[in-house]
Amino acid sequence: MFIYFFALMFLSCKEDAQKIIHYEFEGVKVSRYDLEKRTYLYYGECNNAISIKKNVSLIIDWQFDDFLQASLIFHKDRKVQILSGGGGKFKQISRKNEIYFKEYGSPEYNKIMDQYAAPNDLNNLCYIFDNTQFELEENKKLGSKVVITDELENAKICR
Repeated sequence: MFIYFFALMFLSCKEDAQKIIHYEFEGVKVSRYDLEKRTYLYYGECNNAISIKKNVSLIIDWQFDDFLQASLIFHKDRKVQILSGGGGKFKQISRKNEIYFKEYGSPEYNKIMDQYAAPNDLNNLCYIFDNTQFELEENKKLGSKVVITDELENAKICR
């Protein structure tokens, strides 16, 4: 009975922990928090879900589409551009434009994505998906140099 109680406590605490994903390229970081088919992106490093939601740069709502498919491009000017791959509604929150979304028609989108598909030195793009394991696999195939890590949130407040 005593062991059962501690096992139950451990599992219930584990469920309450929030996973934060970090993307980093050449010192530029973006933190991601997913909740109820919404993805919150924060320019910078933050491992607190409340802080990410409070100081969010961009929100992707994929409740209607039921999937998330997008790309992050880390530019040399330290800005991060997000491209829709078809899943989700994008809403810019921060007006600082360090991370920004721009809508492209199919020809322009395909032209941008084709640059990264060809064998070359462009390695500053990474895919983001609702399935984070698939995301890691696809970015490995792509040859992306964007470092993707995840951790459980902690109580540190980010600004």
